[in-house]
Order: sequence, then structure tokens, then C-alpha cells
Amino acid sequence: DAAFLGINRHAVIEVTAELAAMGCGGAVCFASGFAETGDDDLQQQLVEAAGDMPLLGPNCYGVLNYLDGAMLWPDQHGGRAVDRGVAIISQSSNIAINISMQARGVPIAYTACVGNQAQTSLADMARSLLADPRVTAAGLYIEGIVDAGDFAAMVAEAAAAGKSIVAIKSGKTEAARHAASSHTAALAGDGAASSAFLARCGVIEATSPEEMMEVLKILHLFGRLPGNRLTAMCCSGGEAGLTADLAGSRQLVWPQIPDANRRQLAETLGPLVALANPLDYHTFIWG
Repeated sequence: DAAFLGINRHAVIEVTAELAAMGCGGAVCFASGFAETGDDDLQQQLVEAAGDMPLLGPNCYGVLNYLDGAMLWPDQHGGRAVDRGVAIISQSSNIAINISMQARGVPIAYTACVGNQAQTSLADMARSLLADPRVTAAGLYIEGIVDAGDFAAMVAEAAAAGKSIVAIKSGKTEAARHAASSHTAALAGDGAASSAFLARCGVIEATSPEEMMEVLKILHLFGRLPGNRLTAMCCSGGEAGLTADLAGSRQLVWPQIPDANRRQLAETLGPLVALANPLDYHTFIWG
């Protein structure tokens, strides 16, 4: 059905051609030393050897399928079997490994790496995984986008299916762009331009793996929220203040408590609680 190629970069060309000739369903190329090190010719040979056979990589760890228990992966990983969940698609295999070991309560349906995107792009993989009805949303780690038009089309298709995408885009500084180029041969664009492109596509941009997983948690449970109005309840004035400040930097608003709700809260919490949103409900009602 599929093959994991854990052999050196020169031997993998012949083996890939043999797999394609025998009708293999697809292959993962683990080996590095292709375009990311300047060997574009060897990478092109790999693509030609694969022909119509789907190929992930090179310079790629592969796929973890937690829905069906199918793993094409060379290393330790975390996670557990799930019935439905989010898909993680990453150009960096190590970041994918770290995310697979998260303990944030986010059910992961798939973890997939695309490496150098020699044949199968990040957009190709995301489109395929999001087509699974058991996948609720997708999280992407992006170094470079191969085809901007195809990427935008993939996001639009996901949105039409009611599925949202959150992404981390690296390569926003000169040092990061150099790292991306030597890592997966990615051409990382200017930070402001890439953020504007993602926003125009409708992709939610996160700044860290932690933030991405928390956003995916919301998307998995509720889908994309219909607006930017929030309410919060805390048992500390300090927590209420921090919460308000965090939301304020993210274009979220805290509407005033409606009069009807205000009367009910006053009856429940008592006269010593100042009613506001975010709400510090104190500890008077405990015990």
C-alpha cells in the first residue's frame, strides 16, 4: 500500500522507481541532502522516479494516522487513537514530533510532514487530510508556500466545508529565512507580506506551537467563532485584568453586561461584588 524509505539519498532514487513500477500507493522519503543542501538535480531525479506515485519529502518523517492506526514514521512519537480530531501538517518534522507529544487535550487525527515538498506540497497534504470527515480543523507549520494560488484555493475549499485552518509562519527575519532555506529549501517571504497573505486567505495565524494548539482546541470543539465578543469569569481581580489585556491586543471586545443579567448576578453574588466583564466574582459564594 505504501512504503517508508529509510535509505541513503542516492539509493532512494532507484528504489522509488521500482516502487512506482510495481504500483505502490505512495512513499515517504526520509533521506536528506537534496535541494535543502543545493542538490536540486538529485531532487528532480527523485520526483521523476516517483512519476505518478505520491511522494512525501524528501527530508521528511512521514505520516501518523491516529484514526486508523497507520504509521509511516521512523522515530518516537506521542499521541493516542482517536475517532475524530485535528490534522497537523508541518514542513518541520521535529516540530511535528513535539506537537504530537502535547498534553493540551487536543485530539490529533493526523500528523503529516512534507519536508522539501518536492512533489507533494503542504497544500496538497492539507487538502487531502481535510477531506476526511473525521478531521475537524488543521494546523500548519509553514516555512515556504510552493504555489500561492493553490494554497489559497485549498483554504477556500476547507472553509466551504466548515473547516478552519490555523498556521505558524516562520522565516520572518533574515536569520529565520536563512534557516528555512537550509532546512527544507523553502523560500520564506517577508513577514508582513506572508501575514497579509494568510489573513487574506482566511487563515488564523499563531505565533507559537502552544498558541496554535489552543486555537485548534477551540476550532475542534466549536468551529470558527461567529464574532469577537467575549465574556469571562474569574475569582481574582488580577486574573480578570490580565484576561482583559490579552484580549485587547487581539481585536476582541468585552461588551457590557446586559441589565437583565446584571440583576441576576447581583442577586447571586451579593452587594460586595463589582459587576463587570471580565467578571471577578470573588469567593463570597464559596461554601
